Amino acid sequence: MKKLCVMLMCACLMTACSSGTTDTTPAAEIFTAAATETEAASEAETTAAATEAETEVAATEVDKTVVSEQAKAIIEAVMNAPNPDLSFYPYMTTIGLDTSQDELESQMAETQEAKDQVYENWDNLLGQYFAAGMLDRFISEGISGQYLMKADMEDIEISVKDIQLVERGDYVETVLVNLQVGDQEESVTWEFTHDEAGLITKVRPAQ
Repeated sequence: MKKLCVMLMCACLMTACSSGTTDTTPAAEIFTAAATETEAASEAETTAAATEAETEVAATEVDKTVVSEQAKAIIEAVMNAPNPDLSFYPYMTTIGLDTSQDELESQMAETQEAKDQVYENWDNLLGQYFAAGMLDRFISEGISGQYLMKADMEDIEISVKDIQLVERGDYVETVLVNLQVGDQEESVTWEFTHDEAGLITKVRPAQ
């Protein structure tokens, strides 16, 4: 009986080996096909990475024939006045000599809260256009508020009539701005410096 079972098992094995569904592809061919597929996938990834890199470079290329979006936004913000949302002038108050300590602390707290809100307004409006820390520097240097303060102090309106590109390189652009200042027309030229990402690092009157 045992001999019969062994013979049956051998027959089954022989049948399986001779079946048309058995993969008889040599191992060398299998490894070659796998290597070819891996190489093709690697080439596809390399091509995709190169395309992405080219797209990023194209996105940061400078159009030297137009005023940048960053410069336009800054000019519109600081040279259209009055603008109470961006002006610190109302909070430049003088504290009387007879002010009590409690009144002084309360007044200072209210003033600081108002200033903080103005800073937040600046950040919401222009923060995206400046490199890290450069918006604070722009505000602290004072040129950001000169037209806003002038409008508040003299009770006049200042507005941008038009903006013209004077010159633009890879990192620096010079812009001419024609203004209506009360009853007078004025022209000013500003220089904007950008970093490699196009963000503003410095704003100043052109030399």
